[in-house]
Amino acid sequence: MNSIENNRTKRTISIYKKEIVLMIIAIGLLLFSLGNLIIINYKKNYVPTIMYRTYTKEKGWTKWMKSGRTAGNIYDITAIQVKIDDNKDKRLVYSCLYKDEWGKTVYNSNEVCGNKKDKIRSIRLKVSDLKNNYYNVNYRVNKKDKWTTWFENFIPTYTWDKNNKTLPIKKVQIKLVK
Repeated sequence: MNSIENNRTKRTISIYKKEIVLMIIAIGLLLFSLGNLIIINYKKNYVPTIMYRTYTKEKGWTKWMKSGRTAGNIYDITAIQVKIDDNKDKRLVYSCLYKDEWGKTVYNSNEVCGNKKDKIRSIRLKVSDLKNNYYNVNYRVNKKDKWTTWFENFIPTYTWDKNNKTLPIKKVQIKLVK
């Protein structure tokens, strides 16, 4: 009898070991699935930070601003620098109008646009996302204490005075949107 009970006990323990191993595997798969869901939702809702600063002859460079905050002051902007914090799959391009002509055709992320002497009169920006054009850059400028509407997709931010001359930019706001 003793040996029969020992065999039953061993089989019972063996069955419990298998159940415990299966439970551990099931819990591991559940945690793996939850982790993937969290990562996928994070990536889906993630918007990189766009950073920018402006230069004036009177004050030099402003601090780096990000995502819709105002860069600039009461003086005319003579250079601007824009970059994206996570630039893996995106290509930021922008340009600015000074001396009544567009300077170098386009500038890439973190390059300085403007010559630090002539007033910038218009800017235009866009992001080329190599995956699927997932982001737009929205931007607006302040001229003579008036903000323009928000622009996007490389549309220039022109504003004219009553003599049909473009006005210099004093402040800038830029943000990335999905």
